[in-house]
Amino acid sequence: MMSGRLCSGCFLYVGGTAVCESLLLKMEYIARPDMHSAFFYIVVSLGTLGILTAVAIASRQRWACTIMAAVYTAFGVAFLWILPLIPAQPKLGPVYREISHFIPWEFPLLVIVPALAIDLILQRTTTWRPILRAMAAGLAFLVVFIAAQWPFASFLMTPLARNWVFGTDYMDFSTPAWSLYARFLFIPPEAALQFWRGMFVATITSCLMVWLGIHTGRAMQNVQR
Repeated sequence: MMSGRLCSGCFLYVGGTAVCESLLLKMEYIARPDMHSAFFYIVVSLGTLGILTAVAIASRQRWACTIMAAVYTAFGVAFLWILPLIPAQPKLGPVYREISHFIPWEFPLLVIVPALAIDLILQRTTTWRPILRAMAAGLAFLVVFIAAQWPFASFLMTPLARNWVFGTDYMDFSTPAWSLYARFLFIPPEAALQFWRGMFVATITSCLMVWLGIHTGRAMQNVQR
Protein backbone atom coordinates (compact mmCIF):
# COMPACT_ATOMS: atom_id res chain seq x y z
CA MET A 1 0.00 0.00 0.00
CA MET A 2 2.76 2.40 0.95
CA SER A 3 4.61 1.69 -2.28
CA GLY A 4 1.44 2.36 -4.28
CA ARG A 5 0.91 5.69 -2.56
CA LEU A 6 4.53 6.64 -3.12
CA CYS A 7 4.23 5.72 -6.80
CA SER A 8 1.04 7.75 -7.11
CA GLY A 9 2.72 10.70 -5.41
CA CYS A 10 5.66 10.57 -7.83
CA PHE A 11 3.23 10.37 -10.75
CA LEU A 12 1.39 13.49 -9.56
CA TYR A 13 4.69 15.29 -8.98
CA VAL A 14 5.71 14.55 -12.58
CA GLY A 15 2.29 15.77 -13.70
CA GLY A 16 2.80 18.98 -11.72
CA THR A 17 6.18 19.59 -13.35
CA ALA A 18 4.57 18.95 -16.76
CA VAL A 19 2.01 21.67 -15.95
CA CYS A 20 4.92 24.00 -15.06
CA GLU A 21 6.65 23.28 -18.36
CA SER A 22 3.42 23.71 -20.31
CA LEU A 23 2.81 27.16 -18.85
CA LEU A 24 6.48 28.14 -19.08
CA LEU A 25 6.51 27.40 -22.81
CA LYS A 26 3.53 29.74 -23.22
CA MET A 27 4.95 32.47 -20.98
CA GLU A 28 5.19 34.97 -23.86
CA TYR A 29 1.41 34.80 -24.35
CA ILE A 30 0.23 34.69 -20.72
CA ALA A 31 2.08 37.64 -19.25
CA ARG A 32 0.36 40.11 -16.94
CA PRO A 33 -0.81 42.57 -19.67
CA ASP A 34 -2.61 39.71 -21.47
CA MET A 35 -4.72 38.57 -18.52
CA HIS A 36 -7.85 40.50 -19.48
CA SER A 37 -7.95 39.15 -23.03
CA ALA A 38 -9.83 36.12 -24.35
CA PHE A 39 -6.67 34.86 -26.03
CA PHE A 40 -5.02 34.49 -22.61
CA TYR A 41 -7.70 32.02 -21.47
CA ILE A 42 -7.45 30.06 -24.74
CA VAL A 43 -3.69 29.70 -24.36
CA VAL A 44 -3.84 28.69 -20.69
CA SER A 45 -6.43 25.97 -21.41
CA LEU A 46 -4.59 24.62 -24.44
CA GLY A 47 -2.54 21.60 -23.40
CA THR A 48 -2.35 22.41 -19.70
CA LEU A 49 -5.91 21.32 -18.99
CA GLY A 50 -5.35 18.10 -20.91
CA ILE A 51 -2.32 17.27 -18.74
CA LEU A 52 -4.24 17.91 -15.53
CA THR A 53 -7.16 15.73 -16.58
CA ALA A 54 -5.12 12.88 -18.08
CA VAL A 55 -2.95 12.46 -15.00
CA ALA A 56 -5.95 12.80 -12.69
CA ILE A 57 -7.84 10.03 -14.49
CA ALA A 58 -4.78 7.78 -14.77
CA SER A 59 -3.77 8.19 -11.12
CA ARG A 60 -7.29 7.64 -9.71
CA GLN A 61 -6.34 10.16 -6.99
CA ARG A 62 -9.33 12.14 -5.74
CA TRP A 63 -7.47 15.44 -5.55
CA ALA A 64 -5.00 14.90 -8.37
CA CYS A 65 -5.60 18.18 -10.23
CA THR A 66 -5.33 20.19 -7.02
CA ILE A 67 -2.07 18.45 -6.08
CA MET A 68 -0.54 19.06 -9.51
CA ALA A 69 -1.62 22.70 -9.44
CA ALA A 70 -0.09 22.99 -5.97
CA VAL A 71 3.23 21.62 -7.33
CA TYR A 72 3.15 24.25 -10.09
CA THR A 73 2.31 26.98 -7.56
CA ALA A 74 5.09 25.87 -5.21
CA PHE A 75 7.64 25.95 -8.03
CA GLY A 76 6.38 29.36 -9.12
CA VAL A 77 6.61 31.06 -5.74
CA ALA A 78 9.95 29.37 -4.98
CA PHE A 79 11.48 30.82 -8.14
CA LEU A 80 9.84 34.18 -7.45
CA TRP A 81 11.23 34.43 -3.92
CA ILE A 82 14.64 32.76 -4.36
CA LEU A 83 16.00 33.88 -7.75
CA PRO A 84 16.15 37.62 -6.84
CA LEU A 85 18.60 36.66 -4.07
CA ILE A 86 21.16 35.48 -6.66
CA PRO A 87 23.43 38.18 -8.17
CA ALA A 88 23.39 38.55 -11.96
CA GLN A 89 24.22 41.11 -14.65
CA PRO A 90 23.00 41.50 -18.25
CA LYS A 91 25.45 40.19 -20.85
CA LEU A 92 23.49 40.91 -24.04
CA GLY A 93 21.87 44.01 -25.45
CA PRO A 94 19.81 46.01 -25.68
CA VAL A 95 19.90 46.84 -21.98
CA TYR A 96 16.96 49.09 -21.09
CA ARG A 97 17.37 48.80 -17.33
CA GLU A 98 20.21 47.91 -15.02
CA ILE A 99 19.65 44.82 -12.89
CA SER A 100 21.79 43.17 -10.25
CA HIS A 101 20.01 39.83 -9.73
CA PHE A 102 18.18 37.07 -11.56
CA ILE A 103 14.69 37.97 -12.73
CA PRO A 104 12.13 35.29 -11.80
CA TRP A 105 8.88 34.14 -13.37
CA GLU A 106 5.79 36.14 -12.60
CA PHE A 107 3.59 35.17 -9.68
CA PRO A 108 2.01 31.81 -10.62
CA LEU A 109 -1.41 31.77 -12.21
CA LEU A 110 -4.25 30.83 -9.89
CA VAL A 111 -4.86 27.49 -11.62
CA ILE A 112 -5.14 25.80 -8.23
CA VAL A 113 -8.64 27.29 -7.82
CA PRO A 114 -10.19 25.78 -10.99
CA ALA A 115 -8.14 22.61 -10.44
CA LEU A 116 -10.09 22.06 -7.23
CA ALA A 117 -13.33 22.55 -9.18
CA ILE A 118 -12.26 19.91 -11.73
CA ASP A 119 -11.47 17.42 -8.97
CA LEU A 120 -14.90 17.91 -7.42
CA ILE A 121 -16.65 17.44 -10.77
CA LEU A 122 -14.62 14.37 -11.74
CA GLN A 123 -15.46 12.80 -8.38
CA ARG A 124 -19.18 13.31 -8.91
CA THR A 125 -19.44 12.32 -12.57
CA THR A 126 -17.76 8.91 -12.69
CA THR A 127 -20.84 7.33 -14.33
CA TRP A 128 -21.27 10.08 -16.93
CA ARG A 129 -20.28 9.74 -20.56
CA PRO A 130 -16.85 11.29 -21.30
CA ILE A 131 -18.33 14.05 -23.47
CA LEU A 132 -20.67 15.17 -20.66
CA ARG A 133 -17.87 15.04 -18.07
CA ALA A 134 -15.69 17.05 -20.41
CA MET A 135 -18.33 19.72 -20.94
CA ALA A 136 -19.00 20.05 -17.20
CA ALA A 137 -15.33 20.08 -16.14
CA GLY A 138 -14.15 22.24 -19.05
CA LEU A 139 -16.79 24.89 -18.48
CA ALA A 140 -16.21 24.83 -14.71
CA PHE A 141 -12.46 25.27 -15.21
CA LEU A 142 -12.91 28.30 -17.43
CA VAL A 143 -15.59 30.01 -15.33
CA VAL A 144 -13.76 29.49 -12.02
CA PHE A 145 -10.40 30.47 -13.52
CA ILE A 146 -11.83 33.71 -14.91
CA ALA A 147 -13.50 34.47 -11.57
CA ALA A 148 -10.17 34.02 -9.77
CA GLN A 149 -7.58 35.31 -12.27
CA TRP A 150 -9.37 38.35 -13.70
CA PRO A 151 -9.60 40.34 -10.43
CA PHE A 152 -6.21 39.02 -9.32
CA ALA A 153 -4.70 40.37 -12.54
CA SER A 154 -6.20 43.78 -11.73
CA PHE A 155 -4.58 43.60 -8.30
CA LEU A 156 -1.20 42.72 -9.83
CA MET A 157 -1.29 46.00 -11.77
CA THR A 158 -1.56 48.05 -8.57
CA PRO A 159 1.30 49.38 -6.39
CA LEU A 160 0.20 46.96 -3.65
CA ALA A 161 1.67 44.07 -5.67
CA ARG A 162 5.07 45.70 -6.23
CA ASN A 163 6.91 43.86 -3.49
CA TRP A 164 8.88 40.66 -2.97
CA VAL A 165 5.74 38.60 -2.34
CA PHE A 166 4.08 39.22 -5.72
CA GLY A 167 7.16 40.51 -7.52
CA THR A 168 5.47 42.66 -10.14
CA ASP A 169 8.30 45.20 -10.03
CA TYR A 170 10.83 42.60 -11.23
CA MET A 171 11.55 43.32 -14.91
CA ASP A 172 14.37 42.01 -17.04
CA PHE A 173 16.96 44.20 -18.73
CA SER A 174 15.24 43.94 -22.14
CA THR A 175 11.93 45.45 -20.93
CA PRO A 176 11.73 49.07 -22.17
CA ALA A 177 10.16 51.73 -19.95
CA TRP A 178 7.51 52.52 -22.58
CA SER A 179 6.17 48.95 -22.81
CA LEU A 180 2.76 48.01 -21.43
CA TYR A 181 4.49 45.65 -19.03
CA ALA A 182 6.67 48.38 -17.54
CA ARG A 183 3.73 50.79 -17.32
CA PHE A 184 1.51 48.19 -15.63
CA LEU A 185 -1.16 48.33 -18.32
CA PHE A 186 -3.30 45.66 -19.96
CA ILE A 187 -3.31 45.32 -23.73
CA PRO A 188 -6.07 47.47 -25.27
CA PRO A 189 -9.48 45.83 -24.76
CA GLU A 190 -10.95 43.87 -27.65
CA ALA A 191 -14.24 44.79 -29.28
CA ALA A 192 -17.16 43.12 -27.52
CA LEU A 193 -17.92 40.75 -30.39
CA GLN A 194 -14.29 39.73 -30.74
CA PHE A 195 -13.95 39.21 -26.97
CA TRP A 196 -17.01 36.96 -26.68
CA ARG A 197 -16.03 35.05 -29.78
CA GLY A 198 -12.67 34.45 -28.15
CA MET A 199 -14.33 33.33 -24.92
CA PHE A 200 -16.46 30.89 -26.92
CA VAL A 201 -13.28 29.46 -28.44
CA ALA A 202 -11.77 29.27 -24.93
CA THR A 203 -14.82 27.29 -23.76
CA ILE A 204 -14.60 24.84 -26.67
CA THR A 205 -10.84 24.51 -26.10
CA SER A 206 -11.31 23.79 -22.39
CA CYS A 207 -13.96 21.13 -23.00
CA LEU A 208 -11.91 19.53 -25.78
CA MET A 209 -8.80 19.41 -23.60
CA VAL A 210 -10.72 17.70 -20.79
CA TRP A 211 -12.24 15.21 -23.25
CA LEU A 212 -8.81 14.35 -24.64
CA GLY A 213 -7.44 14.16 -21.10
CA ILE A 214 -10.16 11.72 -20.01
CA HIS A 215 -9.47 9.37 -22.91
CA THR A 216 -5.70 9.68 -22.52
CA GLY A 217 -5.99 8.98 -18.80
CA ARG A 218 -8.09 5.88 -19.44
CA ALA A 219 -5.54 4.64 -21.94
CA MET A 220 -2.78 5.22 -19.38
CA GLN A 221 -4.73 3.15 -16.85
CA ASN A 222 -4.55 0.19 -19.22
CA VAL A 223 -0.76 0.32 -19.51
CA GLN A 224 0.63 -2.76 -17.76
CA ARG A 225 3.46 -2.09 -15.32
